Amino acid sequence: MPQTHHVRYTRQAAEQLQQIFEYIARDSPANAARLIGRLIDAVDSLALLPHRYGVVRNADRVGLEIRSMPVRPYLIRYHVDKVTRTVTVLGVRHGARRPEP
Repeated sequence: MPQTHHVRYTRQAAEQLQQIFEYIARDSPANAARLIGRLIDAVDSLALLPHRYGVVRNADRVGLEIRSMPVRPYLIRYHVDKVTRTVTVLGVRHGARRPEP
């Protein structure tokens, strides 16, 4: 059985989830809650086999190996620390948005 990793969120990622919830909740609180639940469940699944998603191109600019997990229509960016067995969620953004420079 694969070993598990500890999953944690950066403050920025937690704030982005909150902003996503608030934006969608303006029209439908129930849909907002369902979407956030899906995103959190997907992040929790990274505790097992976090390397299953690809490394983001040009991520080496920040000095970390950053991976991207699609949860339509969002992308969850995260880093896996092999030494501490920790998955750190760095950000959550809509897939249609332009990448940050």
